[in-house]
Amino acid sequence: MAKLNNHFLGKWRIVWMEVWDADFFIMEGPAHLKIKRNNVGEFHFGSVQGEIDGRIETVDSLPRFSFSWAGGEEMNDTSGRGWMVREGKQVTGHIYFHMGEESAFRATYEK
Repeated sequence: MAKLNNHFLGKWRIVWMEVWDADFFIMEGPAHLKIKRNNVGEFHFGSVQGEIDGRIETVDSLPRFSFSWAGGEEMNDTSGRGWMVREGKQVTGHIYFHMGEESAFRATYEK
């Protein structure tokens, strides 16, 4: 299992989503992803929250954090996958719901 090498560690505040506007993704508080040293983490946006299980890959010679996730949306179990790449103090990526919606996102480093 690859180490994170501090590229993705920390809390990232979601500031833009392709499919959902801010009225949705911040309706229950600041939208975020949090990545810990052991390649696990959590996220929350809108009414969706989940636990992340991630891995570092190299894509186009750059590190990419790819993850699966499981959680809930409005009291219903849901799951999916996603990925993100770091560009300075921001990450861009994509989140997918299993057999459902998907959205690009952008997040800024919070701590």
